[in-house]
Amino acid sequence: MQPDTRTVLVHLIERLCQKVRRISNNKRMKNNRNRKGTTCLVFLPGIASILEVEDEMYQSKFVRFMDIHMLHSTCSIEEQKEVVAPANPGRLKVILTTNIAESSLTVPDVSVIIDSCLCRQIRWNSELRMEILGDAWISHEAADQRKGRAGRVRPGEVYRMVPRNFYQTEMMQSIEPEIKRCPLEETILRIIDLPGANDPLEVLKNCIDCPELTHVHEAVRILEDLEVIKMDSTSTSTQRILGLTTLGVLAVKLPIPLRLGLFLVYAHCFGVIEEAIVAAAILARKTPLLRVMSKPMQSHQAAMRFSGGFMSDIIASINAYHFWEQEREKRSTGGEQSDSSSEMEWCKEHLFLSLFWLREVDDFVFFILL
Repeated sequence: MQPDTRTVLVHLIERLCQKVRRISNNKRMKNNRNRKGTTCLVFLPGIASILEVEDEMYQSKFVRFMDIHMLHSTCSIEEQKEVVAPANPGRLKVILTTNIAESSLTVPDVSVIIDSCLCRQIRWNSELRMEILGDAWISHEAADQRKGRAGRVRPGEVYRMVPRNFYQTEMMQSIEPEIKRCPLEETILRIIDLPGANDPLEVLKNCIDCPELTHVHEAVRILEDLEVIKMDSTSTSTQRILGLTTLGVLAVKLPIPLRLGLFLVYAHCFGVIEEAIVAAAILARKTPLLRVMSKPMQSHQAAMRFSGGFMSDIIASINAYHFWEQEREKRSTGGEQSDSSSEMEWCKEHLFLSLFWLREVDDFVFFILL
């Protein structure tokens, strides 16, 4: 986010805080036992932008009248509970959030939306030949979805941080289809695996929103490099796919992303399939290691305890999963009754682990083994 935009955004929050203070200081409101605080939801593109805005807000002279919260994909369950709690009377509760608050999590008492009109989006970069996660303008549909977060239990307001003319003429009505902006390797692989030996190039060409031909050819080249498809070496003018290789047949049968599937196939060849399944589950889901923004050193130390001196997040996550699994088994064999709340408290207090993501990884491991 540009510094000027960030400054304007913080200034708008300050004006909102002044308004809340004026209403709160009103004699009639002071005597009202049912008076409530005000919750403001600020949509930002990513965690980096959230931290930048938070730093600038803490330099404001009005910060003592605000309660500032962050909401993003790495927040713990406890932090999410704080976010959805009602605002304190006479105070402005500011929630700096990514698009996770568009639909994944609802804050009931929001009355003000400040929308940067930006989000983080995965796109295929043909020059770098890889997926790139970068800032992108949201669509009108997404903007309407964000607008709908306010006014659920009280009147609401929406402020969009873009000129009206730009919003009406430059921003798209709906988001670009994934088939036009995401990698096509897995799509092509699934088409080849369908009965009837379909030509993926012809199938994609007949889609309602067909991808660019250069993206299709690039995906075919990547699949050939990964040795999961057989190409017709006699055809020089066009790319003609003959079918799947043995490696491709194995990879396409696994219910996980292509590269993780190949990872498991090779892990089986090297005799490390058990560790690889856990690693694949963590990569497909999320690390169970909590990164608590308010306790960075403690979070880092907890991760280091599990890393075994390798300075690797993935090794630390695998060890943390195995440790949780062993402790759960000890409790079970020892006859201890373990409910979710006590287990969650144990994970959070001693280990900086997320019970939710440990269970998600565990479910995915079981899913792979089926």
